[in-house]
Amino acid sequence: MTPIERLTLSNIPLEILEDLYRKWDDILRNGWYYEAWVSCSLCRYCWRVVHNKYSFRANECEVCPLPPTRYCLGYRHPSLLHPSNQTLDEWKDNVAKFLKIIDDEIAARRDDMNGNKRR
Repeated sequence: MTPIERLTLSNIPLEILEDLYRKWDDILRNGWYYEAWVSCSLCRYCWRVVHNKYSFRANECEVCPLPPTRYCLGYRHPSLLHPSNQTLDEWKDNVAKFLKIIDDEIAARRDDMNGNKRR
């Protein structure tokens, strides 16, 4: 039986990261709305990994690279991406920090594709 391993951001396809960035950048620019808290492209990608690699012995949150960062725990209240339990300014700051993490990974990937070494 294959042990369940958490993915890293470097395991996630670039188009998934770009979609994730666009989603949260749009939310940060235009404001929070209740329907934002739905499975994202990263959740769906992790679900496919679980289905294909582990035959559903795990759930998508167990392989997702985000829980260690507290940006997504599959639950809204402890997540730094959900505005509950924090001020609006704290939430905006947390979303901006999250976007920087994702943007840094996207930039590193693009550097790799252009033959540049990772920073």
